[in-house]
Amino acid sequence: MKNIINPFVIKGYVSKEYFCDRIDELEILDRNVQNGGNTTLISPRKMGKSGLIFRYFDELPTEIQSIYVDIYSSRSLHDFIKLMTEAIVLRFPEKSKIGKEFMKFLKGLTHWNSF
Repeated sequence: MKNIINPFVIKGYVSKEYFCDRIDELEILDRNVQNGGNTTLISPRKMGKSGLIFRYFDELPTEIQSIYVDIYSSRSLHDFIKLMTEAIVLRFPEKSKIGKEFMKFLKGLTHWNSF
């Protein structure tokens, strides 16, 4: 963990030690994930939505893999797919087991799209 001089971090997520409160929201998020439900976080910009998600990721068991994708900049399905693909490739390099499977999946889509 980085040595933080100012404990009032206002940009980005550092660690759970610097994450303030939001216990109820973490419990709701966990309950939704455990029950296979979808969750939509809505609030004005810079209110900690991404930080809440990263904090939740800190609580996941190591055998559960997570991917974070900020889709704010996507303006079309093509943009969304590109952002999602980039996040997956960054998280799971091509040489990893999941990375190999994902690349195989992508190649299958390319073949499927040619029909």
